[in-house]
Amino acid sequence: MPNRLSDLQRDLQNVAAGEADGPKDLADDLAVFTTDEPEAVNAARTLAGSISVVIAKRTLSEEAVKQLSSNLWKAVASRELSERQVDALKDDMRGTLTTIGVSQPDANAVADRVGQTQKVVASRSRRWYERY
Repeated sequence: MPNRLSDLQRDLQNVAAGEADGPKDLADDLAVFTTDEPEAVNAARTLAGSISVVIAKRTLSEEAVKQLSSNLWKAVASRELSERQVDALKDDMRGTLTTIGVSQPDANAVADRVGQTQKVVASRSRRWYERY
């Protein structure tokens, strides 16, 4: 797992540096964490595309790269998150993006994409005791 996360981190750095293959590499490496269902793979690729657009040609600190890679991994690999946990993940993504200078509307769009991705990959249904 640490090796895969380092792949995502490298991909994010390449995207931020403006490398042509960066977005494709990020999408490929992120899709690995999904189930093999086409809908989940497409959701991961769409999420990778969304984040690639907003971080291109930005300076990313090592901390931002770690946070973004962790959030991306959680968004596509987590199957059992509650609604509150998904909201927290979206907030983390939004906060990290705005910290590196991404506009609020763009950060909101990526955070929404995180939520949409989770809807596709999640295998958990809402529990009777959970109220939102």
